[in-house]
Amino acid sequence: MQHNCVTNKTTSPILSLKEPPIMKLKSLASVVSLLTLAVAATAIRPEQAAAIELTFATPVEVTDLASSAMSNLGAGYSGNVIHYSNVAAGVDALVTATAFGTNYSLRGHIPNYTAAGNSTGDASFLYQIDSGTGLGGLTYKIDLFESGSNYTTAYTATDLKFLVYDVDGETPQGEAVRVFNSDGFYGYQVGSTAQALIPTQDTTSYLFSGRDVNTAENDASGSAILYFANTNSVTFQFEANTRTDTGANPVFSAIDGDLSLIHRTHQLSPDSSKLAVNPPQFLNLLQLSAPSWVVQQQCG
Repeated sequence: MQHNCVTNKTTSPILSLKEPPIMKLKSLASVVSLLTLAVAATAIRPEQAAAIELTFATPVEVTDLASSAMSNLGAGYSGNVIHYSNVAAGVDALVTATAFGTNYSLRGHIPNYTAAGNSTGDASFLYQIDSGTGLGGLTYKIDLFESGSNYTTAYTATDLKFLVYDVDGETPQGEAVRVFNSDGFYGYQVGSTAQALIPTQDTTSYLFSGRDVNTAENDASGSAILYFANTNSVTFQFEANTRTDTGANPVFSAIDGDLSLIHRTHQLSPDSSKLAVNPPQFLNLLQLSAPSWVVQQQCG
């Protein structure tokens, strides 16, 4: 936010971006196409392991920026690198934020961001173009380590999921977030509202673009649930296209590692169905509320 997943011909809410595996979605109740799901076939999710839930609630560094310097979103930390302890049982995290593009800079991290009581322990930040126009943004790299190793022994997670939210944009400045297949990325969910992110792909990455419709910092409309397998490092590349020079123009986004924002509100976005379903490679069902949905795999 700125301040200022058979080939039969049936209608399906699945956007199949890659041919194998072929999936279809069946409704056990009335079917309403409210979620778009896709599989990136660069990694296969283990059948048994549950996704690790991450919370970024315990930064090692002490905040050194007042909330007033962070658009009143919470106290911030000005360094590029911030360490978190116990993001999950036996897991620590090191986060590195690096601005790119002419005149783009990191304003600061906002650790343990709380989205208006709906989500806590989120990793968030502000970056900005200081002046001028053009392309730029922020790479936000999360490295996982075994707790007690002083951030030296990598921890490989079999499954991770992140809700990246408040990627929206406005007329003067477009926003997007890019993730990379090489990080074990294999699936996503986006919403179906007017603010839903638009997914596109190239040979190495997926880009999720905002619609230049402003959303609040606790609103999951401009969001995506992103799934990764067998990785110890994930990079989110937040991209901006500043079209109008309005001076310093801060951009806020946040990363929810336990999906508590939608779990607590039982919704992917305020005006969509109270429903969330795992990507097609998941054979188990995550059902937050009716109607019920079943994901089935068809091999052939």
